[in-house]
Amino acid sequence: MLVTKQLRKWLVDQCDVQADADDAVIKQAAASALVEGKLTAEKLAELQKDPEAEEAAGFVKSMGEFMKRSDDRFAALEAKLTAGAPAEAKADAGTDGSDAKLKATAPTAPAVDDKAAHSDDTQLGQVRVKGAHENYATTRKSMHFPDRTDKNRPHAKSGQQLAEGGTRGTRPIEGNSELDNAICGAYFKWSLHCGTRGGAGVPAAMRMNDHDTDLINYALRNCKWAGVIGGEGSEGDHTISVKNEKLSERGIKAVLDDATSGGVEVAPIMFDDAIISTPLLNGEFFPSVNVINVTRGRRIEGGSIGNVTLTSGGADGTAIPLFTTTGYIAAFDTTIFTVNGAIELGLDFLSDAVPDIGAMVIGQYGQQLLTWLDNQICNGDGTTEPEGILVASGTQSVGSTNGAGGPPTVGDYEGLLFGVAKEYKTGWPSNRVMFGANETTYQRARSIAVGSSDQRRVFGMTHEDYMLLGHPYGIQGSIANARLFYGVMPRYRMYRRLGLTIKTSTEGKELVRDNMMLITARARFGGQIEDGAAFAVMTDAQS
Repeated sequence: MLVTKQLRKWLVDQCDVQADADDAVIKQAAASALVEGKLTAEKLAELQKDPEAEEAAGFVKSMGEFMKRSDDRFAALEAKLTAGAPAEAKADAGTDGSDAKLKATAPTAPAVDDKAAHSDDTQLGQVRVKGAHENYATTRKSMHFPDRTDKNRPHAKSGQQLAEGGTRGTRPIEGNSELDNAICGAYFKWSLHCGTRGGAGVPAAMRMNDHDTDLINYALRNCKWAGVIGGEGSEGDHTISVKNEKLSERGIKAVLDDATSGGVEVAPIMFDDAIISTPLLNGEFFPSVNVINVTRGRRIEGGSIGNVTLTSGGADGTAIPLFTTTGYIAAFDTTIFTVNGAIELGLDFLSDAVPDIGAMVIGQYGQQLLTWLDNQICNGDGTTEPEGILVASGTQSVGSTNGAGGPPTVGDYEGLLFGVAKEYKTGWPSNRVMFGANETTYQRARSIAVGSSDQRRVFGMTHEDYMLLGHPYGIQGSIANARLFYGVMPRYRMYRRLGLTIKTSTEGKELVRDNMMLITARARFGGQIEDGAAFAVMTDAQS
């Protein structure tokens, strides 16, 4: 087994092998990976190829061809020169026996066809210019939920692989490779260039260079994209909808035309993944809901099917009761809503900044999206934004024991827990069936004492684990004190409309006077609960 740099790097990244391990350890790790199915034979063969040896072999082959062609050309040139010489030179032989003096007229060199000579040169060792994308590694690492959220609370899905999806199947999310990050940075600069129609007003440090242009050209032809071509955030007969796929030649031309006019509405899919991974990693509620990616439309039209019933009895001569299909199939339509984000950055800051501004903006937008998504899942009004659990109709209502004026009781939480029937909870892991409220309501729950003379807490003293009755307790700051819920989060369906729009502007008297650049981000989501019986809601808890 040949131990190459590529094989060693793959085993270090994927199998936790030490980078300075000797060849014997590397071979043993590769064999184990093959047995365990982590490494296929085809992948092993690919990793054992030595790029330097292949490059050297290619160079030797090219030089051999070059020398052969050169020899052929010199032989042809020599033949032409020989053909132009006199048939024979006259010689005067000296009487003293000395060598004869050749008197010959110097031959005239034949005319050389410069164009033909140049064409011959182009056929010599084929020289290929290395693409910008070849400077970056393409290895992606699987991402896992952290031990704690961004608010330093234990994460309900700690250690699990990062994925989005739900009852329709999950899509694993991997961390961006070096090449993905480079393309994201180039795309961000390209967005600035397009948004200002040629880069007018963009600081020099943020303008596209040849390297960025090469990366964009590579992405246009080799990467998957999502969004709308030829539209301003909406679809129509004149637009092209890109559904997480590679662009056709027609699509590439249309994107470049849009870029000229400043109306780019598509993005590489790794840019969307970088944005969405922040809410997935740190969210309180969003990682647990049923996320479905959609690629077209402002309204998703679906349906829900109820359950048939059986009737006891049925003696001879007695007709079987006919099940009524009224309401058996109901519409489940979801409107897609727009969410916008905006950031102003100083032009001097952009000129002087050393860090990757594109990555910074992605991170900031992801954090804002995280807060917005969790808020919509809990409190969305369903009119201008996705419908939240606490607003939806049809949920199971549970009354408070002491009402708005009294403290919560264990019975309140037991009522919520058993307000959702077992059949709705069966089959789902406990970390996706959870309570939701604000920090004050959670504090009051964990402060319930064993008795007036016993200050031990009923739910234990592990207050910062944000758990109650064996389930996570999600926190959303916009929920009122008197409102809380318990539910099966995968029964909340969130539609994620693929395609993120980034636009920029340095125009307008305020921006010009303040020497600022405005960067706006636009995304689209829709959501609502699938079945109200999967959620129990209390609206009259202690205020």
